[in-house]
Amino acid sequence: MKKKLFILLIFVMIFQDKFLFSNELPLHTIKIKNYQIEYYYGGKKPPYFLLVHGLGVDKTSFYELAHLLGLKYDYKVLLPDIPGQGNTERIPEMDYSVENMTDYLYEFIKKLKISKAVVVGNSMGGHIATVFTLKYPKVVQTLVLINPSGIEFNNQKPYQFIPEETFKDIKDPQIVENLKWNNKIRKDIQNNQYYVLNPYLKNIKTPTILFWGSEDNIIPYVYSSVWATEIRNLCFYVLKGGHLLQKEQPEKIIEKILHSKCK
Repeated sequence: MKKKLFILLIFVMIFQDKFLFSNELPLHTIKIKNYQIEYYYGGKKPPYFLLVHGLGVDKTSFYELAHLLGLKYDYKVLLPDIPGQGNTERIPEMDYSVENMTDYLYEFIKKLKISKAVVVGNSMGGHIATVFTLKYPKVVQTLVLINPSGIEFNNQKPYQFIPEETFKDIKDPQIVENLKWNNKIRKDIQNNQYYVLNPYLKNIKTPTILFWGSEDNIIPYVYSSVWATEIRNLCFYVLKGGHLLQKEQPEKIIEKILHSKCK
């Protein structure tokens, strides 16, 4: 009998993660202006966590972090597709600038009757989260940035176009279409007030947590110095990993957020 209980205990220890995380976050849809937006929502405890993904990806780039927040830690977590990305419609005549996406996010949480949230953004999502904090500071409890974009560094501006002549060697037409579409978004961002964030960072008074992957080859670690210098109330963590740090180090990121003095 004791031997059977011991074997059962070992089995549970080995496979406990499968038991704990076998559930999936519920997927919902909501209409914001002219968009049907899909979003994951789970958890019961405050605060709300609003997760904002980057350019050329969708909400699934944050799923590991959202899953842990919502199902393991039971925090209220919201993970939407950004308009023009993921399963949302692509409307060529629409403005997909960072400021416009910020306003969509504000309408999103307002429709869900959420008054305050921890706003977490990666890459372009970090750019959006920063502008969201600048425009709607009363809504943001803590700003969390993971390898954010939007900074000019060494005379290099963000969101440079991918040259269309490089598309000719790509055989998959869907990939070519996606690259062209992302260039359209880059153009919208470049034509907007908040294209380059450097002049605005000093205006952020909200507690801010900055994460950077030591091996990020898309927005290298050296860019972090601008954020760390300009934002006063900031806690800065360097973690081993690349650009999608929220997929590589979700547990570590949550641990740092929950125990940070910047919140």
